[in-house]
Amino acid sequence: MYIFHKCKPLDEKSYSEKIPLDQKEDYTKKYKLKDLGIVRDYWIQNVFIQSHKHKLSFTYVNDISLHYNQGYLCKELSMKECSPFNFFNTDLEEEYHLYGRETDTYKLYVKVFKDYMTNEIWSSSKDILNEL
Repeated sequence: MYIFHKCKPLDEKSYSEKIPLDQKEDYTKKYKLKDLGIVRDYWIQNVFIQSHKHKLSFTYVNDISLHYNQGYLCKELSMKECSPFNFFNTDLEEEYHLYGRETDTYKLYVKVFKDYMTNEIWSSSKDILNEL
């Protein structure tokens, strides 16, 4: 699995994926994104937990590689379903309004936070950026 994060380099080792909110309408129109509602993500070590529409999903995530290409931070990773468990403390929590579109070859998401938004593309193909 590959996740591509739209970003700009800040220096040799740092990137910013924050996109100004005034670009939201451009993204939603250009990519024909649907309003998917409010989402809350949690991380506990390498377990990604997502709460969406009153359902929780639990996934093990293992990073394989990371590199910058064509304005995107490209992360290769493996994902495997995790058995649900109760939790209280987390390493990271974030809540955002999700917009997205799914095709046979990719999932494109815009996450809208209070002061900025982010853009992600999920695909099993490392060459998906050439198709968009």
